[in-house]
This record gives sequence, structure tokens and C-alpha cells, in this order.
Amino acid sequence: MDEEWTDGPQARALREIAWRYLPDEDALRWASLLRPGIRLVAEDGTGDTAELPAAARLGGLPRLPDGIPWPTGPAGAPLAFVAAVDCTALPAGALDVPLPPEGVLAFFASAPLDGGPDGRYRSGAAGTTPGRVVHLPADAPGSVRTAPPGVPVFPSARLAARPELTAPFPEHPRVRDAFALHTWEDPYGHPLYEQGFLD
Repeated sequence: MDEEWTDGPQARALREIAWRYLPDEDALRWASLLRPGIRLVAEDGTGDTAELPAAARLGGLPRLPDGIPWPTGPAGAPLAFVAAVDCTALPAGALDVPLPPEGVLAFFASAPLDGGPDGRYRSGAAGTTPGRVVHLPADAPGSVRTAPPGVPVFPSARLAARPELTAPFPEHPRVRDAFALHTWEDPYGHPLYEQGFLD
């Protein structure tokens, strides 16, 4: 991973927050959970994104390889296309997880039946949002597909990729394991839940 993101301004700021609000041992443990990430941000034509590579597209219609059917959820209902990420356009060395070096990652998810947040989805149990990620090889012949009937098509927007560190919330399983919060009767009494640190 690029040293700019492990020891850059953002990393130092997050560590300073930990040292300010947590006991020393807890600050060290929490800082060890920081992980590199890539934020996908809308291209706005300003200096903020002008130097960043175009790496993804939100919404629109997907280009699928010939012979690959439109992805479906657990109940067999077609999923809505959400986004496509160009693996070759992601900043090199920005993540500590393996990603395909080429091709596109296409993201599909269930959409609410009525467009509202009432928990009723096209497939899966109430309150869940099943989805799929499909790797599309760069050299596979294919075409842009029309969405199946009833599947929403979201507005399209180009996204730039910005490397940054991510900090986990206290409810994240890695945090609960690292701090043994699952053994506490009241984990909300832990310093991680103090309002100053959360803010």
C-alpha cells in the first residue's frame, strides 16, 4: 500500500483522534484496525477530482459478456444494476485486499418493490438487500443490455477513485473481536462509545 495513505495526513489525523479520546492501549488497538480503501466520488470537473482517474460508473445499463444472463437474486428475480468498477483504473497499491488486475466488477442489488424504504425487496427476506458482484473479463465480447421488465435503471454518473483510510465503527465485528466487546454486559460503557470519540 502507498506510504502516503499509511502515514499521510489522514492517517495521522485518525491516530491523533484515538490518542486524544482513548486510553493508550485502546488507541493502539483501534489504530491497528485502520484499513486502506478507495472512495468513489462523482466527477465534478473541479480541482477536487480533475486529477483523479475515472474508475467507475454509477447507474445506467451494464455491458455484459455474450452468454452471461442478467444476474438474479436468491429467489430468481432479476437484480438492478448499481455500478461498474474498472479494475485497471483503480490506484495501484491503494488496497490491501486482492482484486482482479483487469476487467470490470459489476454490482447488482435488489431494489425496493415500490421505490421506498419499507423493507420489501424483490428477492430475499424483508429488511435485507441481496446482491451480486460479477467479474467481467476485459476481452470478453459482449453488449450493453436492456434491463428486464420492472427492474429500475438508475441515473448514470462517472466516478473518480480517491484512496483513503477507513476507520471501523464500534459495531464492526473486527472491532468487537479486537476489544472483546462481545463479552461485555454493556459494551456501550466502553471508551469507544464515548460521544467525543464517536463525533
